[in-house]
Amino acid sequence: PQPAKQFAHKMQAGKHYVIEMRGDPKEIDPWLILRDSTGKILAEDDNSGGFPNALIVHSPKKDDDYQISATVFKGGPVGPFSLRIREETGLALGPKGFSKVGVLAVTDTVDLLMNAPAQTFNFILKKGTPCFIGMKSQQFDPYLRLENMAGINVKYEDFGGEGKSGMVYTPLADGIYRVVATSFDY
Repeated sequence: PQPAKQFAHKMQAGKHYVIEMRGDPKEIDPWLILRDSTGKILAEDDNSGGFPNALIVHSPKKDDDYQISATVFKGGPVGPFSLRIREETGLALGPKGFSKVGVLAVTDTVDLLMNAPAQTFNFILKKGTPCFIGMKSQQFDPYLRLENMAGINVKYEDFGGEGKSGMVYTPLADGIYRVVATSFDY
């Protein structure tokens, strides 16, 4: 068996928890395992936090003391790591989706990838349910990307240009995802 550190964390039903385990890739390949109080495995992850880091986003069905095992992938090397657990919020998309009219301004947070003003929106997406994300503008060339809760890009725009940007994404897991709405030509 792999060496592991065990942590207990009280989680409440209906909230979303982000669990991240990070390590130096020269020393450790993090692996996270989430169990309920009976020991049932609810989620496992190896690289969703960006190689080699692990990421689990979980929304419990009931209040409970959940067990988190911080371990390494398949008997790999062991070493120092950091574990972070935080609550996140996001909008649930109903049948009508989500729509917002806004303005990108020089005072907005700068997107480090595009070096342009950006606005971000967290959404709760369901595994296997396709989601269309679109943005349009007559003032600039919009650019969209989608991140997981570790800030790792999971999707870039599928089509763009002529004042439009869009993508279709089908999540592989339930969770909260961040849409970054920015500009290609700022």
